[in-house]
Amino acid sequence: MLSGFAKFLLALTALSPVALTWAIADYSRRGFVSDQLFAISISLILAVGCAALLRVSRKRLTKVTFAVDELKAVDNEVVAYIVTYLFPLVAPATDISLLAQGFVLALLALVLSTSNAFTFNPVLSLLGYHFYEVKCASGVSYLLLSRNDITDVRVIKKVGRLSRHLMLDLS
Repeated sequence: MLSGFAKFLLALTALSPVALTWAIADYSRRGFVSDQLFAISISLILAVGCAALLRVSRKRLTKVTFAVDELKAVDNEVVAYIVTYLFPLVAPATDISLLAQGFVLALLALVLSTSNAFTFNPVLSLLGYHFYEVKCASGVSYLLLSRNDITDVRVIKKVGRLSRHLMLDLS
């Protein structure tokens, strides 16, 4: 399983497009300022870090057999996140400081990383991952992250546990 810090970074990555949206909105309001470049840089660093974290996880996580009884694609939960990404565009014309934005994003990432609410990450989608809600024989539901477009539960053979309810397809 990932450390708490790694789960926090993964959740923060899910929110990093908000910083990109803020940078674009701020550029249209004030022209170029260094805060925008900082926000874009942090977003890109988080995306690269996320890809590296999953690459390392694929190699280091213990592979366990995982029998799935039910499968449901949950990539469609993007709408809730799009509302979050639009926040900087509908904010008042006064400046939203980078510090305030960072605090809100860190707070949201903390909530996502410590709850079972982590269901979509647009950065992971850009990296080719899909999200599935899977239910095992015991009736427990998990979120499965996979590079495969899964239509048959029998193709899921091995997984690695990223967190208590988040699995990575290692089949």
